[in-house]
Amino acid sequence: MGALFRIIPWFRKSRPIWLGVVVTFIGTVACFVGYAHLRLSDHHRAYETLERLADRRLGAIESTVRSYSDYLTGFQLLFRHSDSVSMAEFQAATRSTLRNYPGLDGIEWARQIPTSELPALATELAEMGLPPFVLKGPGPHGTAVPVTPDRDVALPIIYIVPEGWYPAIYGFDLLASNVPGPEIKHVRSTGRMFMSRTTTHLLDMPELGFVIYVPVFDANEDAVETGKLSGIMIGVFRLEGFFHALAQNLGPELTSLIVRDETAMRPDNLCMRVKSDGSSEAISPAEAEALDPELPTRFLSIWGRTWRLTFEPDAGWAETTRDFRSEQLLVFGILISAALGQMILVRGRRLAAVEAQVRERTAELHRSQQVLESIVSHNPAAIWLKDINGRFRLVNPEFCKIYARESADILGHTDQELYPDEVSQIMEDQDSHVMASAQAVAFEESYEILGDRRTYVVTKFPLVDSTGETFALAGIATDITSLRKVESEQRAIERKLLEAQKLESLGVMAGGIAHDFNNLLTGVLGNAELINFALAADHPARPRLDSISQAARRAAELCQQLLAYTGRGHFREEPINFSDLVRATVSLLEHSVSKSAQLTFDLAERPPRVLADPTQMRQIIMNLVINASEALPESGGKITLRTGSIVADARLLATAVLGAQEAPGTYGMLEVSDTGSGMLPETLARIFDPFYSTKFTGRGLGLAAVSGIVRGHRGALLVTSRPGRGTAFRLLLPVAPDPVALIMPDEDPANAAPPAPDSTPPGSPKTRVLIADDEPAVLDFAKVILLAENFVVETVENGLQAVAAFDAASPAYHLILLDLTMPGMSGTKVLEHIRKSQRKQPVLLMSGYSQTADPRVGGRDPYTGFLAKPFDGTTLCRSVKDFLRTLED
Repeated sequence: MGALFRIIPWFRKSRPIWLGVVVTFIGTVACFVGYAHLRLSDHHRAYETLERLADRRLGAIESTVRSYSDYLTGFQLLFRHSDSVSMAEFQAATRSTLRNYPGLDGIEWARQIPTSELPALATELAEMGLPPFVLKGPGPHGTAVPVTPDRDVALPIIYIVPEGWYPAIYGFDLLASNVPGPEIKHVRSTGRMFMSRTTTHLLDMPELGFVIYVPVFDANEDAVETGKLSGIMIGVFRLEGFFHALAQNLGPELTSLIVRDETAMRPDNLCMRVKSDGSSEAISPAEAEALDPELPTRFLSIWGRTWRLTFEPDAGWAETTRDFRSEQLLVFGILISAALGQMILVRGRRLAAVEAQVRERTAELHRSQQVLESIVSHNPAAIWLKDINGRFRLVNPEFCKIYARESADILGHTDQELYPDEVSQIMEDQDSHVMASAQAVAFEESYEILGDRRTYVVTKFPLVDSTGETFALAGIATDITSLRKVESEQRAIERKLLEAQKLESLGVMAGGIAHDFNNLLTGVLGNAELINFALAADHPARPRLDSISQAARRAAELCQQLLAYTGRGHFREEPINFSDLVRATVSLLEHSVSKSAQLTFDLAERPPRVLADPTQMRQIIMNLVINASEALPESGGKITLRTGSIVADARLLATAVLGAQEAPGTYGMLEVSDTGSGMLPETLARIFDPFYSTKFTGRGLGLAAVSGIVRGHRGALLVTSRPGRGTAFRLLLPVAPDPVALIMPDEDPANAAPPAPDSTPPGSPKTRVLIADDEPAVLDFAKVILLAENFVVETVENGLQAVAAFDAASPAYHLILLDLTMPGMSGTKVLEHIRKSQRKQPVLLMSGYSQTADPRVGGRDPYTGFLAKPFDGTTLCRSVKDFLRTLED
């Protein structure tokens, strides 16, 4: 007990020491515990980092393998959509393969073909310039020997790239080989790509590798169900080169990659170590199993097989991940053990704050990236980005649509690799200009997309970093096809409006001139005829008068052509069909064309009837055939007349040079085509202008008159012509309606006609005739002629006088000769007044225009007739008597 009491004071006295020792001991223990814990944490963190590194490296390796797979799959499309792919096309498609895909030593094409067609295949290959084809099979010691086919179908290898790479395999029948038999059977039954195990290909080859079999089945067929195999693409890979490509994705942190084929473990299956420097070596399965189990291991499904990938880090890589805090704790822990907890706490809090901030910023960056990707992907404009080397780094779906390529086929490539030299050179020049000037440029370009021509406004601009250096080039292409289409349609409407205005102006002028000329010519013809009647038969002036009459009639013909051009010609419409009209005109046509021209006919048996003037239609036929004959070369040619019916829609009518505004429907068709010289667009645009002609002589009114006749008949005219390939004129007229009985309205007793004039024969002294015309020469001539025929004639000079004379007449006139165009009150108004008072009053209209001025003329009103100006005395008398005689009947 005494000893205890002696120790206690000593203990109290040494309490600072013990406390120091205890604190030191506790601090030392805590430091060792912390040291061990930190070392263990470093170990776990290092392997976690290694796992993440392995995931990234696996993604890079998968991308490399996918690029090989995408390339081989592309050949399916080459052979699937073509009945026969030549060796030249095969070489063109694989031209850049071997230098862009390391390890891919050769590409072969084996076509499945019935053995009965092997001779034809040999002939086909010989025509391509390939060596003589001999069907081969496996021989002793890995050789290829000629064989006789023992099946109905053979699968020989016929194309090899590079050319002459392995001549022994040319003609080798895959179905005759027992070496790749299971792989071939698997490919044919599943329709999928398949990778062989480690092999030296079909025959003994100097280097170890493997083979990728790519089946190609017929297009639009279910490959597995139908089994319609076209052939098999064979990609021959050299292990050293292929693994060298994989090693490029390891990075400096990894020393090597252990690759094992897990599909079906066999002693000779793949088991290799691929080093980061690109070299590789085979290892035993036992050595692979002895690896550190904590090393990251991933599985890669590749071409029907599964590879086990184990990533080995550098020997000193784990040490580089340490921060040496454990050593610091051990060395300085005794001195600063009291502050260690606080320091760790502060440091922990700081690290947590930094990590939280990093996580927040990373999430913001990820959201911003997603927003940018969404905007770019869904933007209707085409957007792309190139680096300073001209390689595409970003493209959106619209850009891929314009260039008809997948994004995987564009990214990482330059314009020179994707497009023809002339196209890529233009793009590179534009990019160089933008990069050099550091300014945006805008221009228009057009592209052919799925058969549709699209127009874009393209803007290219440089991307500059904070230092002012250009690091990329971006572009945006906006589709303005609709805008350009609207502008084009607006210009077309404006052009048609101007043409319509020009045509209307020319029509008014030509119609007015023709009308006035017809009035004047009526006086000329009439007075010449009166003078002729007054002279003796042997009078020397008679030939002069005949010349005057002949010249006046030729002038009248010219006026008729002018009226036809304006659409105001004298049309006598009746139901006709074009086939009968052409047959009736054959003799005239044969005498109108040159002797070297060959007339051919393609006439419909029963074409639909159209409502038209036969005389005007004959004029159209004659004009078109004569023009076609003059367009033929001296050596001759062919002129074809075709008739039938056609259903014209709005799109077809829109292409018509005349009648584009007509309603869609069924039309009767007359076509005149030739094999002559054709016309240039500028000539075609003017062929219907009056007095325009490409001939040395001629008035140039033929086609102008044709256009007027077509407009007057409410038809359409389509013209197609190409220089050196002839011209075709297609006339369309509406089908005539079914004939219906003309029903006259019941007479109103209030408007009932007075008793008919005394029945007297035309030309008797009791036949009273009223002539209304504003042209004195016409009045004088007509009066003299009718008086000479024993008519009782009265004349008035305008419409008001005609109305007054009609109202005051008692009894009614037997006939009224009424000019349609008079100052003050027109003949049409006078006719309306007469019909309101007396519906059965005979009226014979006169005009230098046409009978279409009044809807009741032309057979619809039997009491209204028409007499076209100019006319002579004989025509006047005959027309008056015939008209009155028709009414009596």
